[in-house]
Amino acid sequence: MSCSKKSSRPSSTPVYLVVCLGIVLATFPPIVRAGDEAGITGQGFLLDIQRKSHEIFHKLVGTYWFMQPYKIVDQLVTRHEDSRAVISAMNLEPGEIVADVGCGIGYYTFRFAHDVGPTGKVFALDIQKRALDFLRWRLKDELYNPYGNIEVILSELDSTTLQPDSVDVVALSHLDFPAQTNLLEENVRLLENCYEITRPGGKAMVLQYMDTDPRGTPEAITTNFTNAGFVQESMTHFEAKDSYLFIFRKPPALPDQPRVPANPDSQEPEQTAGPAHVK
Repeated sequence: MSCSKKSSRPSSTPVYLVVCLGIVLATFPPIVRAGDEAGITGQGFLLDIQRKSHEIFHKLVGTYWFMQPYKIVDQLVTRHEDSRAVISAMNLEPGEIVADVGCGIGYYTFRFAHDVGPTGKVFALDIQKRALDFLRWRLKDELYNPYGNIEVILSELDSTTLQPDSVDVVALSHLDFPAQTNLLEENVRLLENCYEITRPGGKAMVLQYMDTDPRGTPEAITTNFTNAGFVQESMTHFEAKDSYLFIFRKPPALPDQPRVPANPDSQEPEQTAGPAHVK
């Protein structure tokens, strides 16, 4: 009677699984889009592991092969979100300064930076430090930031932390609160701050999904930004995910009013043209 003897050699299956997981993390770009704060918070640990995996994989295979998965996924996302049409409708100009509020890991940040060119600049703003850490790492590669015109800034819930009248364009992409009818106090202050940092004559652009948040309405976006001081200029509807692009304008500064020369025969001092009192 013969009995088979079990092998004492440990199974290599767990090792293969770990290796496969590492390759997937290293080659597949992060799926968390800009503005997905809940996703960033819940997957923070995964992003940290993925960033380390990317660093190792990049060194092993080089820049060309490292970038191929990003290009493939970018094409899929672009087809899904119709981002080329969105960017075209935004009509950014070379040399403009853009504040990308709620930039996440930079999906639109890179596109803004490309359109404004080497003479322009993009402030990538977010309250999620993990997302910005990942974005900073991506910016180390020239392929992501060829013009070196992206600055990453950790913002606050109710403030972009930028100086007044410092940007030409404020962009908010796929954030939840702009389409809500009852804004939190910090949301109201943030929109007011967006108005403050926009130069007179500058614009605010709001890209919003409507199919993912039944509570949001296009009318609420108009109301919220109008209350902040902006004037609506246009609204474009895209079929992809029932998304809307709103463009608002900050009214241009009033020209200096000319002074009316005083009547030499009168004892009254010179007066400024226009109404005597403005509320």
